[in-house]
Amino acid sequence: MKKSWLLGVLMLLAVLPVGAQQVMYSNLKELVENRGDTVTTLKIEKRTKNQIYLMGGADYRITVDDNPGLCRYLKSRCYAVRVDTSLYVNCRKMRYKRYRFGQWYAPAMWLGGKVYFCAQPVGQAATSTMTPDDATRLGGEVGDAINASGLVHARVYYELNPETGLTVNEGDLGHLTARRAHYWKDNLEAPEIIYHPGLKQYYLFTSYDPLMTTYNLRVSRSEAAEGPFTDYFGKAVKDTTNNFPILTAPYRFENHPGWAGTAHCGVFSDGEGNYYLAHQGRLSPQNQLMVLHLRQLFFTPEGWPVVSPERYAGTPSRRFTEADLAGEWEIIRVQEPRYERQLEAGQILWGEGELKEEEWNLSSRFHLLKDGTCNGEMVDVEGKFVLASGKWSFLTENHLLMLDLGTEKIENLIIFAGHDWENETETILFTGLDSRGRSVWGKRIE
Repeated sequence: MKKSWLLGVLMLLAVLPVGAQQVMYSNLKELVENRGDTVTTLKIEKRTKNQIYLMGGADYRITVDDNPGLCRYLKSRCYAVRVDTSLYVNCRKMRYKRYRFGQWYAPAMWLGGKVYFCAQPVGQAATSTMTPDDATRLGGEVGDAINASGLVHARVYYELNPETGLTVNEGDLGHLTARRAHYWKDNLEAPEIIYHPGLKQYYLFTSYDPLMTTYNLRVSRSEAAEGPFTDYFGKAVKDTTNNFPILTAPYRFENHPGWAGTAHCGVFSDGEGNYYLAHQGRLSPQNQLMVLHLRQLFFTPEGWPVVSPERYAGTPSRRFTEADLAGEWEIIRVQEPRYERQLEAGQILWGEGELKEEEWNLSSRFHLLKDGTCNGEMVDVEGKFVLASGKWSFLTENHLLMLDLGTEKIENLIIFAGHDWENETETILFTGLDSRGRSVWGKRIE
């Protein structure tokens, strides 16, 4: 009898009654005490399998027509919605161990004075939850109800803690993956993880600092998706240090006002061995206009990701000779900001949206001569322009440029064809890392 009642409750979750009573709850306490806000205009939409698979998130989308403010509340702040006997909880802030559940609402039910919700974990950590068709099913009253509901395989019911409103997992503080020095004030956000099957490494991309100004991109790697992730110097990124490599940061080539806010990335492959990185960029000096940047992403011989100094324009790839590289270049050393800002919650103060001079990575002119020598200006570790000279060589087979500047060697710079957006022409580009894990960018201009 009890099993039949549970199945009946679950069947009701898929139906929106006509003229149903609709109540919104801002937290679990309100839900337990049944004292929410009654409304009459909610739309309960069952999301399709394609929507869930392509965009992640829970089964139900709850919205209101012609009320953007209430829609925002439902999406981000509302805890649960009850429609007659059907209950839905907001998955946006739900976590279980290292799993998250995305956005929108999951069906839920009361059982023995406790609340359970049914959802499918999303993200890299969720891949291990996939259950094959022949796997053993959950038993007992709850297990039978789950099986009968048709919401199994990658789904289970999670119990809510009545005190916290979060999932029950006593003593679990979560899985620490990354943090940084001065993490109580400096920003660390926007993680992105990819797996490179050839290198057998997971790469974790994270963004540092205020998104409007000195936003910059870091990367670490691990043999496992859960970590531990380490940086260029083998340091664990969950320790309280700032980590390298640094891949992007505010920069300015000649003939352009420059780009700030160059982080918060997505990384993907075309399936043919070519990788790309997309991120935001803000046009300086005001840094108000935000646009999408798309760059080619390469891997150094040591297995570290680096990105193109110029945005991708579909330039056909080609082979180069040593003679092609001789000429005048603009070079940028991509480094962390040297100016210490006053911040609020990791972001800039009102009215301070423009970059200070010490926060820019500016280009300098450098010459690769036909006789194998090189000279020009180069930015040092303190961000100052200094004269530098030495020798250069080109590994034609691997398309790698080597610079020997006497006091510093910069090796394995990847040479490739690309578009010079500032001068509106096709050219030769390079990207790579110096010995300190900072990116080095170059483009030939003459």
